[in-house]
Amino acid sequence: MIKLLAEFTASGAVFLVLAAAWAITRKYRIFRRSFKVLCLIFLTLLARDGAAFLKLGLKPAVAKGLDFLLVFLAITFCLWLAQDFSGLLLARRGIKFSRLLWDLVSVVVYTVLILVLLKEIFGVDITPLLATSAVLTVVIGLAIQDTLGNLVAGMVFHFEDSIRMGDWIEIEGKIGEVRDLS
Repeated sequence: MIKLLAEFTASGAVFLVLAAAWAITRKYRIFRRSFKVLCLIFLTLLARDGAAFLKLGLKPAVAKGLDFLLVFLAITFCLWLAQDFSGLLLARRGIKFSRLLWDLVSVVVYTVLILVLLKEIFGVDITPLLATSAVLTVVIGLAIQDTLGNLVAGMVFHFEDSIRMGDWIEIEGKIGEVRDLS
């Protein structure tokens, strides 16, 4: 019995957090997305702990894949929880918040996360990948300068807060209401 408890300690701890999170999601529906990721973390840990308990002897590639998935899901949970929590706080204060900033943060976090996990867990040398991506980024950046200029102008609108949802604007003789900023 003690060996069973020792093997499933991590899964049991996540299960307790899962039970508490379930109670929170019943009151605050906004956290349901984060709760789903927490369920996936629990299932991943349960699979890893179950394989260790049954002494299945997972192949190194499978064990590394489970570790990769576990870390990726944990970072995703933290990122989504921060996003949901900040959205809840801002909504209570009556502040409308653009998703553009969270989308940019998510892209940067996931890119760095995947590169670090490839290097640390799988031992992939990411230097050639970074060098190639830097050259490719410069080439693509020069090719789509106008589009990037429009993107930067759109980001300025978000951070400057000069246009808000519900405003009426006129562009080239056309009048319309701003319904979404993305």
